[in-house]
Amino acid sequence: MDLEARAEDCCSSTYVLKINGQAVGKLSGRWFSESLDVALTGQRRFFFVNKNWLGSYFELKDAESDAVLASAKPAGFFSSSWDLELSIGPAQLKRAGFWKRGWIAWQDRRQLATIDPLGMCERGWLLQN
Repeated sequence: MDLEARAEDCCSSTYVLKINGQAVGKLSGRWFSESLDVALTGQRRFFFVNKNWLGSYFELKDAESDAVLASAKPAGFFSSSWDLELSIGPAQLKRAGFWKRGWIAWQDRRQLATIDPLGMCERGWLLQN
């Protein structure tokens, strides 16, 4: 499965979400806020929010029930890795390599997905699993 988020236009803070090339929703940043709104076409709405004003603890929540669906926090003070709590259990998000711009999601030494930027002149990313 490929999940792509591509900027709607060059000055937009809204990204179009596509699964395997099919548009399924939008990801919108809020002005002056550390949160994102996720709206899936004809389906559920979510929001991604930083729970600590000066920290980095993020939660993905269902907009209707306010239930926490996933969370992320830094793996350590000097680490670029993130500890994730997903519906399938704990996982880690790590840099793909020292000179690489992408990320890899791991769970129990098993690669779950790769996340790479779209390109030098394109805003967005591509998640593949």
